Amino acid sequence: MEKSVAQQKKGFFSGVKGKVIIGVTGVFMVAGAFFGGMMINQPSSDAKAETVVSSDIEWAKNRGLISSDVETYEQPLQGDFLRMVMIQFGDIASKPIEVKEVTDPKYRDVYESAKFYGVVPCGCIINPIRTLSLREGADFVTLAINKKVGQHVVSVQDVEAWVGIKDGTVAPLNYEYATKLLRKMEEVYATKNYEPQGGILNEKTS
Repeated sequence: MEKSVAQQKKGFFSGVKGKVIIGVTGVFMVAGAFFGGMMINQPSSDAKAETVVSSDIEWAKNRGLISSDVETYEQPLQGDFLRMVMIQFGDIASKPIEVKEVTDPKYRDVYESAKFYGVVPCGCIINPIRTLSLREGADFVTLAINKKVGQHVVSVQDVEAWVGIKDGTVAPLNYEYATKLLRKMEEVYATKNYEPQGGILNEKTS
């Protein structure tokens, strides 16, 4: 009889212990499911990064086209902007052509290459250290695109419209506009299947 009572007590406490373990386990399972669901529903940092579109200024800084301390309202010098255009074009190497107006070695190769490919318009006042109007910058970009592709793809008015300006002669070329033009320039090249192939030289891929 005593054994029977002891067995009953042992069975009772075993049952209670089992229920406690099951109950605690259930709590952890529910909590795990809840917080696990929250984690699953949270967008990953990688996915979030993919959806972020950088500004034109940040894009140009990341590409090394402009320095990291440049402000959008500042104006690039003619020689600096032409360098950016020719980098996008794909060739800033020295060419067997003389540009008498350019004596600074810093800009000489850029102007030689631009003149060689016909990227400098005939009426351009060549002066590496002067600033530009939007129209003058658009002239460079228009020629760089059309000469590269080998056909008339864009007009100066098309290029000016990329920044929402109808008359570029009255608007200064600042870095906000300059980087927008350079980025759009790359997009146009991409639609024509021009991609970097070794160094900065661009070749048509098809």
